[in-house]
Amino acid sequence: MNRPAVNRPSSAAYAPIPAVERRLHWLIAIAILAMIPLGIAAEEMAKGPARELVFSCHKALGLMILILATWRLGVRLSEGFPHPVGRYSLIERVLAHAVHGLLLAVTVLAPLTGIARIIGRGQPLEVFGLTLLPAGPGNELALSLARSVHSGPVLVLGLGVLIALHVVGALKHHILDRDATLTRMLGRAPA
Repeated sequence: MNRPAVNRPSSAAYAPIPAVERRLHWLIAIAILAMIPLGIAAEEMAKGPARELVFSCHKALGLMILILATWRLGVRLSEGFPHPVGRYSLIERVLAHAVHGLLLAVTVLAPLTGIARIIGRGQPLEVFGLTLLPAGPGNELALSLARSVHSGPVLVLGLGVLIALHVVGALKHHILDRDATLTRMLGRAPA
């Protein structure tokens, strides 16, 4: 049974999202969903080789996210956000831009604060035995600030809320509005 489109855009309003941007989005999403439980698990583990391996995976994913998110942020700053595929109220547009902007900020901030924790401890930044930054003198204030942000409720709960809002928004577009927002993010043409 075909459902009628509630919020179908004109063909001129529908602009496909380039494949590189879609891949960046999904790679970052998958990496974040993998990195969060790794970080939580590592914090709970006893010191030893298993914990170091889990932390190395967490750090490697964090560095990958930092690189990809910085690239994605550059794309957003140079090209702006994709145009909506339907007509939405001002509050919907403001909320969508706020959630997208905050998600981009958090995907850059979280890895940076993780790196700052390591530097604040005076430890080298190492991933799988490869030293990316040598050990330094450390800084208790930087460590304290980075720890409170990286593992604190604002970033952790904030990221969870932002992800939930993002997913709920995508499902709203797909199920209630019946527009092409989700399908174009999946690389499909509008029905």
